[in-house]
Amino acid sequence: MTPYSIKTHKALLFHTVDKPEMDGLFDEDAIHSLNTKQLSLTIHDVKQSPTGSVIGAGRLISEADKQELRDYLNGEDGVKTQWLPSNLLMINSQKMVWYVPSKIRTMHIKAGDEVLHIKLKFPSLVFHADCNGRLKVVAYVGNGRPKLTQPLYHAPLWNIYANTSLCSGTAVTTDIISVESMAIWEEAVFNTVFTHSNHNNVLSNNKAGKQRSYMAFIKKKAKSGAAFNVSDMTPLRMTLENWAA
Repeated sequence: MTPYSIKTHKALLFHTVDKPEMDGLFDEDAIHSLNTKQLSLTIHDVKQSPTGSVIGAGRLISEADKQELRDYLNGEDGVKTQWLPSNLLMINSQKMVWYVPSKIRTMHIKAGDEVLHIKLKFPSLVFHADCNGRLKVVAYVGNGRPKLTQPLYHAPLWNIYANTSLCSGTAVTTDIISVESMAIWEEAVFNTVFTHSNHNNVLSNNKAGKQRSYMAFIKKKAKSGAAFNVSDMTPLRMTLENWAA
């Protein structure tokens, strides 16, 4: 019989702490009563070292983690029967990736003490949300379903870091991976007030390095009605497959 090779990737730890010591430390949703104690759950990545498995730093168990655990204990695969939208590229218990074609939208953008509402054609974007409540956003050329080999560009939008992660600020976000969550994340981008540039590659040639130059660019695009050109954006130097891995 061929022996099985077992590799441990995650560890779930149960903690009990006296109630007074728990005040203010954890979200109430992640804590359950256990007589006079409190029970808390944390999930940890397990790394392999020459001496064996090492449990890394933990985080409080999320709603997505709880659902995955419930599905496992109930003998379910965690996949519910549902119709999937055509723009959904990939989904599992940890993350989902989908695209949003280019479309004329209203950009809410802060200019000094004023918030401007400018209608212009947004570029086609790819969204990547994970069960830790994080979102990444990139741009691509075209309106159709992007391929795995699709070259990507930095999204030419403010409030996004150089690593493509969204600075969500006060926007409503979620750590739930579901078809319904797609709308929450899209609203966190399209209905937000863009307030600042987080890096110099928002546009090519550092056009967005300063607020004034970016605002001039956006107003010009809005007036012409033109879409974002390839020459306007900075290549991410990654394909969709590499970025979404």
